[in-house]
Amino acid sequence: MALPDCRLPSTGWGRLILHRTRPQAGKRWTDSGEFHDERGLKNRPPGETRVVPLPPHLVAMWRERVATFGTADDGRLFFTDQGRIISYGTYHRVAAGRTSA
Repeated sequence: MALPDCRLPSTGWGRLILHRTRPQAGKRWTDSGEFHDERGLKNRPPGETRVVPLPPHLVAMWRERVATFGTADDGRLFFTDQGRIISYGTYHRVAAGRTSA
């Protein structure tokens, strides 16, 4: 998710405009040889987008995050300390409450 695809107003509801996915499969299983291949949105024609509403409390959190950490070189809001894509394992550990590697 990149900053240009987010509407983060100073108050009220925001929105995300999703254009693509980048599922993690591993280098051996992607067409590009990278860990993540770019894909269109599931069950949608190529080029179609999906608008997702963002509640005010998330808009405020994301605005604060961008002000604190900025974005990756390509505009992504969430990235590793080296600017890379965050892995599924990291998301899973955070969701499970385990942040140490």
